[in-house]
Amino acid sequence: MGYRADDLCQWGVHHAVVKTLMAVKLIRWTVMLAAVSLGARQGYVLFSGHDEIALVAGGVGTVIAAVLMLFPKTFLWGNFLLTLSIVLVICYRLMDKDMRGLAIEVPLLLLNLVVLELQHPLKK
Repeated sequence: MGYRADDLCQWGVHHAVVKTLMAVKLIRWTVMLAAVSLGARQGYVLFSGHDEIALVAGGVGTVIAAVLMLFPKTFLWGNFLLTLSIVLVICYRLMDKDMRGLAIEVPLLLLNLVVLELQHPLKK
């Protein structure tokens, strides 16, 4: 349950602290939703763009992992699975010697690690 800024100010919490807490929560939501949307997009591309059963299954797993990240109880598992799928895509890129694709995947991996550090916005 969240508190309104007016309630916190009545309880003696300084208004600047309340604004800072709200800004941090907004940043958490923004970063997490960016990671979820990029992960779902990556899963869709893997699912729809390949004929190999391993890549199709990986795409479905990536989409499921992105959905799991939305809920606080399954956030850690979803983040773990999404990070695992990104690492597997990085391995495929390295095997194909596709450095441009690798350069695209590394920031996604770093974004997932930042999301893991920030934790879920609804976690208490």
